[in-house]
Amino acid sequence: MNWDQVEVRLVDGVANVRLLLPAEGGSTFAVGAASAKAGAPKPNHGLAGDSFTLRGRNMDVVKGVIVGGVEATIASRDEKQLVVVIPEDLESNSVIEYEPL
Repeated sequence: MNWDQVEVRLVDGVANVRLLLPAEGGSTFAVGAASAKAGAPKPNHGLAGDSFTLRGRNMDVVKGVIVGGVEATIASRDEKQLVVVIPEDLESNSVIEYEPL
């Protein structure tokens, strides 16, 4: 495939890509993204405002974490781990236990 067969437009921060593929010859293409794989959180319980770490692979592709039904803040992120802060606005101030999905 040549670059003249690829059209890329950036709209509101989202890349839209159009590929011009020949009808004959059974052209195929694949689009994929790395998926994250996380182990058990350490520690596996905490209070609102506490943080926990998720270690795994491709953790840098994670864009959000939900704890107790509330979106949590990702304090830091790299390829091997996320540090997540338990949200302050959970319904109760009790100890929250969590486990990977």
